[in-house]
Amino acid sequence: MHEDIKAGDLIVANHSSYIDILHLFTFYSPVFVEIVRVSNNDNQPALLRIIPFHHALFKTGEYPQTGASDPNGSMSLTQICKLAKKNHWGPVVIFPEGTTTNGRALLQFVDPHGLFDVHDPNFSWDRIRIHVFGFRYIYLDYSPTYTVGGKLSHLIGLAAQYVNTLSVNICRYNPSNFQETNRDNKGTQQVTRSEAIRKLLVQVTQLKQTSLGIKDKRDFFDAWAAKMEQRTNN
Repeated sequence: MHEDIKAGDLIVANHSSYIDILHLFTFYSPVFVEIVRVSNNDNQPALLRIIPFHHALFKTGEYPQTGASDPNGSMSLTQICKLAKKNHWGPVVIFPEGTTTNGRALLQFVDPHGLFDVHDPNFSWDRIRIHVFGFRYIYLDYSPTYTVGGKLSHLIGLAAQYVNTLSVNICRYNPSNFQETNRDNKGTQQVTRSEAIRKLLVQVTQLKQTSLGIKDKRDFFDAWAAKMEQRTNN
């Protein structure tokens, strides 16, 4: 693990391929989480669940879910970071878009307020160091990004390509990233944590922020499944 990224730190990243998972696992041995339930009001955090590496790897590109029927074992993001720090598990990784993209733009965060802005009286956000990662893939013909379809066929196509390049830009923790100076320079004004993270993710990925979100990804999945079924019937 890089010395400046410690157990209990939070890594926030965009997500467009299972290769993201492999890179993070290889270099940081992190704790992966999935969003299982969004917040229902302004005072309740979103709920997440710790998942093992192989689960994070194989769920890449699956139909995105945020409403688990069984939320047992789920916690807030701050609670998970607290446990990871206490038990020396490694940094915590979250993909706030909640699904993979084609690597050409960013989706809206799933429940940004519930993930990043709700106050936890048991573990302050001020005790969590946030690092923002931006993944981008440079390729010739076959895209390493993975959104839908067979993983094995995608991996074979990727391995057959002569050159695949992963660019990783990192904005490491700095408290000033979550403050903005007033125009009169008489002090600083706190910005919402979710908005600060979103802006940093746009900067490190150099990707456009779209108005699309996880619902649009579900619609895409449904259309793709209907198309595949039609091909099978024909």
